[in-house]
This record gives sequence, structure tokens and C-alpha cells, in this order.
Amino acid sequence: MAQSDDEASKRLGRALRELRERAGLSQAALGELVNVSDGAIRNAESGRNPPSRRHIEALAKYGDTRQLMMIR
Repeated sequence: MAQSDDEASKRLGRALRELRERAGLSQAALGELVNVSDGAIRNAESGRNPPSRRHIEALAKYGDTRQLMMIR
């Protein structure tokens, strides 16, 4: 059975949070690096609004985002 968009967004959010925490960054610091608000990071991590491909590509400068790309 295929996963729902909601489930995929939540998985993507958990992966994003894990990468951010591994990098030792706050939501505000990560948002600044990829030019979005800390609220956008919070929404992405909660699964409410997943990051765009552009933001995932910007994150790639700071860590391995292959797992994010596979979920998206």
C-alpha cells in the first residue's frame, strides 16, 4: 500500500529534524542558512509543510540529504 502524502511529509520532517540536530543547528540557524524563517523549518519538521526541492538542495551544502530526496 502506498503511503499517504501526510505520512510522507511526517517522515520527511523527522529526517530533516535529525539532520539539523546532527549538525548542531537550531531551527532559526538552519532557516537562516537556507533563507527561510524558523517557522518554515518548524512547519517542515512537523510535517505540515514539507521543504521544497530548492530548500533540500540548499541543505545539501550542510550535510547528506540523500534520505530527504528519497522521501520527497
